[in-house]
Amino acid sequence: MTDRFVRVDEGGAKTPIIFFNTWAGQGDSLRRLGEALGPDQPVVGIEHPPLDGPLPADLADWVRHHRDGFDALGLAPPHRLAGFSFGGVIALEIARQLRAEGQEVEWLGLIDTLRPKLNPRGARPYLGYHLREVLDLPDPTLRRDHVRRMVRGGTKRTLLRTRRRVMGPVRALGLRPPPPGRAVAEAQPHLRLKRAVWRGYLTHVPSYYDEPVTLFAGADNRAKAWGDPSLRWARYLRGGLEVIPVAGDHLEILDHPHVTVVATEVAASIERARQRRPRHDP
Repeated sequence: MTDRFVRVDEGGAKTPIIFFNTWAGQGDSLRRLGEALGPDQPVVGIEHPPLDGPLPADLADWVRHHRDGFDALGLAPPHRLAGFSFGGVIALEIARQLRAEGQEVEWLGLIDTLRPKLNPRGARPYLGYHLREVLDLPDPTLRRDHVRRMVRGGTKRTLLRTRRRVMGPVRALGLRPPPPGRAVAEAQPHLRLKRAVWRGYLTHVPSYYDEPVTLFAGADNRAKAWGDPSLRWARYLRGGLEVIPVAGDHLEILDHPHVTVVATEVAASIERARQRRPRHDP
């Protein structure tokens, strides 16, 4: 079973930062970040669902799980929310819920969260979505590259879907055994979790958020976003997007020595958010 919460420096005087963890081992990263932030800053991580039970089927399931954990903490606003990678998507969606309920989100941090790219089914949704993606790109060369990738990716997906449609009945009739290793993969909890994360990530439909957001962007994700420092979020985060480039690849950002720099930037960003409020709570 997975512990529901990871708590670091719980007795600190400042408003706690609530992290939404989605992957095994993120508790260790959170402890490193909490230690780097110092004993006055409480940090609470809400863990992913237990690996020995049912895992989320889509983004809505992930958000429900983490919102239940958040509500169980019984915290009064203002809130400070954050998430690493896919956890940033969940932090954004829960911040959206809290704002709709009239609760104040003082600070929202996305740590190396690349905006998910969708691959809608059907020619019209697919072309409409990717046309918007192309128009967001600032450079004609990047636009041409995106169109080429779109065509190649669409062809590959069509072939894979056709193969599944054909081979599904064949396997059901026992004319061909299932792919080797499938049963073993299904039995491995971390692979189940990985699939659950990807299902959640790929069912995220972006919408506008009109409050300030701080994005900590790693070098490799900036490359995946074709140099876009906002990691493809700029069009949707319209309430003031603060982008802070950080060193280290995606899986290194919350490891030493990079975590110390991230902690310094997190503390400075929170202080700027705190100064924007009429009352300066701790």
